[in-house]
Amino acid sequence: MTYEQNLVLFEALNYEKSWTLEGYRKFGGYQAWEKILRERTPREKVIDEVKASGLRGRGGAGFATGLKWTFMPKQESERPHYLLVNADESEPGACKDREILRNDPHLLIEGCLIACRAMRAHDCFIYIRGEYVRERERLITRGWKRLKEVTALGVPIIEYPLPEVIVKIKQRSIGPS
Repeated sequence: MTYEQNLVLFEALNYEKSWTLEGYRKFGGYQAWEKILRERTPREKVIDEVKASGLRGRGGAGFATGLKWTFMPKQESERPHYLLVNADESEPGACKDREILRNDPHLLIEGCLIACRAMRAHDCFIYIRGEYVRERERLITRGWKRLKEVTALGVPIIEYPLPEVIVKIKQRSIGPS
C-alpha cells in the first residue's frame, strides 16, 4: 500500500523568513484563528472540522486529533485544563518537529491557540529538548512574545485579543543533573 504524502506542515520552507510573524502572515497565518474568533465558532464545530480534515498526531500512532480533543471534559469547571505539546523528538532519527520549530513556529502557536480553545485549556506547555537553542529562541522570542507584543500594541495583526494561554518552554539537558 502506498501513501500520498501531505507536506502542508513544511509549506513554510518555501517562504523567506517564514519564522517571523510577518512572514507567517504572508501565507495566511492566523486566518483560521481569526475566523474562529470572528465567527465565535463553538468548540464542538472546531472539533468537527478537525475531525473532518483527517488531521492526525505526528507521533508513531498517528492518532486522530479531533477524536483526541473530544476526550476533554465537555463542561466548564473551576478545575484548569492543560494542553501539553511534546516537541522532544526522542525517537532515533526523528527531526520532524525541529523543522517546524525552526522554520514555522507560528504554525505551532496558532495550532496551540486553536487546540486550547477547542479543549477549553487554560495553559499550554511545550516541551523542547535543551539542544534546540535556535528553535526555542524562535518559538519564544520571535514567536509567542512577538505575537503578544504586537497584539498588546493594538497593531491589527491579530484583530481579536489573545486568550489567557501561557506558552511555557521546558528544557531538558543532556548529562547528569
